[in-house]
Amino acid sequence: MHDASRSSPHRLTAPALLAIVTIGCMAPFVNKAYHLDDTLFLLAAQQILEHPLDFYGFEVNWYGVPMPMVRATNNPPGGSYFIAAVAAVAGFGEMAMHIAFLLPAIAAVLGVHHLARRFSDHPVAAALVAAFTPAFLVSSTSVMPDTILLALWTWAVVWWVRGLDEKRSQWLILSAVLIAAAALCRYFGICAALLLSAYTIARRSRASVELLWLIVPVAALAAYTAWTNHLYDYKSFLETASYAKRSRFQEDESPLMGMLVALAFTGGAMLPVLFFSARLWSIRRIIIGIELAAIGAIALVLLDPSFVPALDADGINLSLAGHTGVFAATGVAVIALTLFDLHQRRDADALLLALWVLGTFAFIGFINWMVNVRAALPMAPAVAILIMRRVDRVTAMPLVLSAIVALTVAAADQSRAHAARSAAEHFAGWPSPHRTRVQYQGHWGFVYYMDQFGFRHARFDRPAPPGTLMIVPIQNTNVQLPDRRFVARAAGHVEPMFPYVSLHDMRYGAGFHGHRFGPAPFVFCRTEPAEYVIYQLGEPRGR
Repeated sequence: MHDASRSSPHRLTAPALLAIVTIGCMAPFVNKAYHLDDTLFLLAAQQILEHPLDFYGFEVNWYGVPMPMVRATNNPPGGSYFIAAVAAVAGFGEMAMHIAFLLPAIAAVLGVHHLARRFSDHPVAAALVAAFTPAFLVSSTSVMPDTILLALWTWAVVWWVRGLDEKRSQWLILSAVLIAAAALCRYFGICAALLLSAYTIARRSRASVELLWLIVPVAALAAYTAWTNHLYDYKSFLETASYAKRSRFQEDESPLMGMLVALAFTGGAMLPVLFFSARLWSIRRIIIGIELAAIGAIALVLLDPSFVPALDADGINLSLAGHTGVFAATGVAVIALTLFDLHQRRDADALLLALWVLGTFAFIGFINWMVNVRAALPMAPAVAILIMRRVDRVTAMPLVLSAIVALTVAAADQSRAHAARSAAEHFAGWPSPHRTRVQYQGHWGFVYYMDQFGFRHARFDRPAPPGTLMIVPIQNTNVQLPDRRFVARAAGHVEPMFPYVSLHDMRYGAGFHGHRFGPAPFVFCRTEPAEYVIYQLGEPRGR
């Protein structure tokens, strides 16, 4: 098989080139403000620095009332230990932290390249495709452990396959340890053990002794669950699974709508499949895909009343329907690409890739507590390899288009993160007499920065006293607008947003980080500023 990593001494090696490209893509985001659940991982890291074995032994106001951290987060603390290690050396500054997170991003890209050398003829292109997905670039510019999970998972597959090829136990042991580390960053990481179990049985045509090494990650996760139960009387892994099940069953959505949304988010996460479509499919199949996407998009915006942004005063929001349709068609193409490869090759390698993609899709659509693009990230290596197994010749244009869109989407996410930090800095500039009377609501990175500046997070179980200035970020979650009877006056503050793309805003039906904000992962549109309303609370009117 052709190995694109071999080159003359006068040229950059493929791994060096891929590392440079990855750094180049992420360099514009090294000062990105902390965003979304970054805050939870940062708070846990601060706790770890003081109490290394008591990682969740504190309370946090994340949903409007103080609660134990172990119940506020649905993740193991592996990512926070990485953050704590970085902070012990360089502090919690955004630039230092994002530079440190270049390491797992580069490791993930190099892992895809190494794996693709065995599974396809275009390993460099496969690594670039994975790097140029919106899921990868947005996740890699956060300090959540998604990219760490991806790197550990990918290299676990690399070493397991090599261990089976060479019949060397040390590679199998290394793979098992990496899976354990992945599971302690995100619980989904344990699924790599199931994936490699199926792959091993397919290769050996039976259960073999090598499978015993996969007890290691299972034992590690069981030990972690026992430890959290000992510390906090809380079976973290089991409670998280129960929470996800309860959350999905509470949603009033039909299975058809759930499937369409999962396809749309998969397509948006793996958008390079769209740009390679001319090289993957015949014109006839592309036309059929467009027709099916149009039907699905219309069904989504007409039949599901929960997606209010899909309708406006003039009827169907054609822009949102179009975005959703294109993304859903791309999601269908991801699944079709996987099944075609399995049907044509019918070997253990094809089964590995198929289970990798289909298992992640099942998690996105039917297991995870909410459909989001970050949950699709683990399938990026497999999808990239599947593309390169089908194309005969790689051209630059699909890669360039993929990079442009992914970078644009990442810039929009950065804009929203910066808006929260900038707003907090604005409020921090208020005179001290005002600041002592201020409370704020909201979620995500806004919490981190407001707490850094010493503001109090409002509690929904305690009414704020008269005279309080209540800051409410309107395009945020976990907010409760004050009863108008208690509002003496209101003022406003706005922060500009990236003008061409919306990622997570109910006004446009964009729900990149959670499908409850909309059926499309992102939407190209003219965006409005982020709004912050400041209410001055008084005595009830009429007294």
